[in-house]
Amino acid sequence: MPTLPLLPSAESSTPAATPSTPSPQPIRGIPSDWVVRGMHCASCVTRVERLLNEVPGVVAAQVNLATHQARVWREADDPRASDARLIAALKRGGYEMEPIARGDDNPAATLRAEWDRAARQWRRRWVLGALLSVPTLILALVGEASFWGSALASLLALVTWSWVGWPFHQGAWRALGRGRANMEVLVSLGTTAALVAGTVAWWSGIGSETKHASHGAGAVHHLADVGIILTVVAFGKWLETRSRRGAGAALERLLDQTPRFASRLEPNAGEESDASAGIRTVPVQELRKGDRVRVRAGERVPVDGIIRSGRSAIDESLFTGESLPVPRGPGDWVLSGTINGGGLLVVEALRLGEETALAGIGAMVRSALASKTDAQRLADRVAAVFAPIVLGLAAVTLLGWLVWDGDATRAVWNAVAVLILACPCALGLATPMAVAVAVGRAAREGLIVRDAAALERLARVRLVLFDKTGTLTLGKPQVVAVQTTPALDALDAPRVWRAIAQAEAVSTHPLASAIEHYAREAAQSSVPSANGNVPEPNKRSLDGSHLHGDEITGRGVEAVVEGRTVRVGAPEWLEETSVDLTELRDWIHQQRDEARAVVAAAVEGRAVAALALSDPIRPAAAELVAALKARGLTVEMITGDGPRAASVVAQALGIPAKAVHSQVRPEQKRHWVESTRAQLVRDEPGAGVAMVGDGLNDAPALAAADVGLAMASGVDLARAAADLVIVGDDPLGVIRAWELSRATRETIRDNLIWAFAYNVVGLPLAALGAFGAWGPIVAACAMAGSSLVVVLRSLRLNHHPLRQRSAPPISHFTLSTPSHAWDRPS
Repeated sequence: MPTLPLLPSAESSTPAATPSTPSPQPIRGIPSDWVVRGMHCASCVTRVERLLNEVPGVVAAQVNLATHQARVWREADDPRASDARLIAALKRGGYEMEPIARGDDNPAATLRAEWDRAARQWRRRWVLGALLSVPTLILALVGEASFWGSALASLLALVTWSWVGWPFHQGAWRALGRGRANMEVLVSLGTTAALVAGTVAWWSGIGSETKHASHGAGAVHHLADVGIILTVVAFGKWLETRSRRGAGAALERLLDQTPRFASRLEPNAGEESDASAGIRTVPVQELRKGDRVRVRAGERVPVDGIIRSGRSAIDESLFTGESLPVPRGPGDWVLSGTINGGGLLVVEALRLGEETALAGIGAMVRSALASKTDAQRLADRVAAVFAPIVLGLAAVTLLGWLVWDGDATRAVWNAVAVLILACPCALGLATPMAVAVAVGRAAREGLIVRDAAALERLARVRLVLFDKTGTLTLGKPQVVAVQTTPALDALDAPRVWRAIAQAEAVSTHPLASAIEHYAREAAQSSVPSANGNVPEPNKRSLDGSHLHGDEITGRGVEAVVEGRTVRVGAPEWLEETSVDLTELRDWIHQQRDEARAVVAAAVEGRAVAALALSDPIRPAAAELVAALKARGLTVEMITGDGPRAASVVAQALGIPAKAVHSQVRPEQKRHWVESTRAQLVRDEPGAGVAMVGDGLNDAPALAAADVGLAMASGVDLARAAADLVIVGDDPLGVIRAWELSRATRETIRDNLIWAFAYNVVGLPLAALGAFGAWGPIVAACAMAGSSLVVVLRSLRLNHHPLRQRSAPPISHFTLSTPSHAWDRPS
């Protein structure tokens, strides 16, 4: 039975650990994903994480401000950490949350509905705020206000402060109740101060026309500040929410590929029965392993499984990036979410729900969105202490202006401007927004990010280590050269190749499949025999009377095919059986000098051919090595193969001999990576090592490197130890990951510089009264603008140019190579 196309399941999708000191360690427990409502800034993220972590039974919680999602790890079967208790814990803190159901009929629609709900809420608030603020703003611009004009301005400001500002007042109350200050506190205090100042000024002018004339204009200015500040901030949150939806677009697209229904064949329905007989359309959640499903042309495959009948061309671009359909037939694997291009298929379900490759990719994207980079952790810590500092600065500004010129109105204006300007929205969004966009872009490029911090670390890598077999090469031996003798034609070449193919069908040796495939093709393309009948060899004839064979371990295969004795195996073994290889000996030595495996074939004791096999280099591997070198990175190869085999591949790829490390055992690989990494850091502080591999023996080295990259065809353990998984096994995925990492790091850096510079420049100006009477309004516009700039800068990552994908021959592509018993379906 074919091996499963293994991709990490949801349960194994927690961020992988690396030895980089700031990187989080693997998180134990059962993960669950949630949508959190009511968060406005980095301080909210810190508070929500703390509230969740305080619930008994919760192992860890990670919250992402850009997507408003949380991932919570809980002890298995611990009733103290039930969904109800998590929801109650956040409700006490003033937040709302609900789970993102894994069994949801349409999870993408659910996610979009949540983002749309938040966008609609903010749109209603800013639109109402604008309608209520326009009359007050007109009165303020005119500069005169009658008694009734001032009264109307007070009423409109009160309604705006109450309804548009409610989310901020609610958040401020929660924060102050816990002895903390955050963005909501700053907005709430600023607008409340403006409302109180305007109302007091208006009230103090009542009963005297002279007093009203002097106080009315100032009152309207303050009251206009209330509406404009809240309207601008709400408008900024609306734009931010709409833009933030784009950050999760990759996850949306992945979820959209998940079929919701399947056409299940009932147990008594035959595979060739009429399309309407014995077929029932059921939700995918009702399928069980072993069920057979009918997939029509143009439909998406609903499960991971094996084709039991029918042939078609399958669109696997979702996983491979390859636009051309791939021929698939009985015995071949198909994956959930791929498209049946033509023909009617019957597929046996072997992986369902969270076990499918598509669900594994979605789980890894969610995990990456929930994880944090080093820069984000720093920004969160800074934002958590920033608000209290700003409150102190606003108090100093208020008292300073009162002492300096005694003008209470100017003092309030400047203090409010400081409060509004200092809201740390841009600082809180600088990193998570860039990371969320980058993770989504990576998914579209065939790169599944398991740990968001890896995107930051990869940009610091100076040395890239490659495993050889299955990474730089296909890990699948193929016949690359053949030498024949005159005896081949004398014995009827097509029949000889057919006999060799059938003899190799007996063997389980890794080379046998490649030889059988080549011999089958040779039998088809050779000149037909006298009777013109050259049937395609097939394994079904093994059970007939035409073939009797045995495999001799370590030597080869000996079989009787149609009355002829056929031997295929090591040349030394054939010579021991008195087969004369004189005509082939020089060619055999030449091929072995090129580190190729050589197999000889004989029929009736006469040598007919020798075949040279090697593991072909992956398409675009040489292009990848050259591209990495061009970017100033050092490329080395570390492999368990012998020196000659390693040298041949390295020479073909342009890797110098001194950069090739052969015959390295798995435990030695890890030690070598650790020692090299330590030496590199001593020479260049902050530099890192990346390891690219796919095998079981690469897992220790992948975990030891600063960044581990695994091919999707690799074993489970290799992918679990890696930080990034290259779906489709495209070698150029490595360079795309590096380019995206550099772009992400530059975006994060620029976002943080912008956020800090905005506060560093703006706060002194606000405190010194540089914005005059319009200070609070200017501050509100600047605050909303700074957040929007950060969001738009992050979204540019969606269009950052990356290396084009390679297009390997379809016949070379495989979704899985493991052959371990525990990797097979039961």
